[in-house]
Amino acid sequence: MKVILREEVGTLGNAGDLITVKDGYARNYLLPRNLAVRADQRNVKQLEHTKRAMLARRGKLEASAKAAAKVIEEVGRVVVTRSCGPEGKLFGSVTSRDIVAAFAERDITIEKRWLILQEPYKALGDYDLSIRMGQGIVSTVKVSVEPDEASAAAITAFAAAAADAAAAADADADAGSADDAGADEA
Repeated sequence: MKVILREEVGTLGNAGDLITVKDGYARNYLLPRNLAVRADQRNVKQLEHTKRAMLARRGKLEASAKAAAKVIEEVGRVVVTRSCGPEGKLFGSVTSRDIVAAFAERDITIEKRWLILQEPYKALGDYDLSIRMGQGIVSTVKVSVEPDEASAAAITAFAAAAADAAAAADADADAGSADDAGADEA
C-alpha cells in the first residue's frame, strides 16, 4: 500500500515522503496513529501542492536568515559587563539571556534558542559564539566579558598588591642568598 508520511517515522522516511509499505503495517500501525495517510489521487495532489508551497516558504526563510546573519556578523563583537572578584572570576555567569540583552542594546533582535552556548561563561575574556539563524545558516560573533568599573578597580588593586608582594619576595630571596654567601665565606 502506498502512503504519505505525516511525520518522521524511524527508518521509513520524513514527513511528506511517498512510500510503499505492507498493507497490514499501514492499516494496523501507521494509519491509526495518524503517522501517514493513504496515497490516493487527492492526497498526492495535496502533497505536491504542499511541497511547492514549502519550497517557496523555505526560500524566503533562507533569504531572511542570510540577511540576519550578515547583520550579526557586521556587529563582530558584543560586550557584556559583569561584576567579578579580584582574580577575574565572575559573580554568577553570563548566560544566553545576557547575550540576547546585549544584542537588544544594539537594536538587534535574536532569540535565546538561536544561540549555541555550550555552557555559561564564568570568567572574564573573549569567547566565540555561534548563532544558528535557521535553514542551516550559522553566524559567528565574539562575546567579550569585561568587568564593571568597581570590579576593574579591584582587579587593578589586586594586581598591584600581587606585584608588590612578588617584588618583596624577590628582595627577601636576594637578601637571603647574599647572607648565605657571606656565611659560606666566613
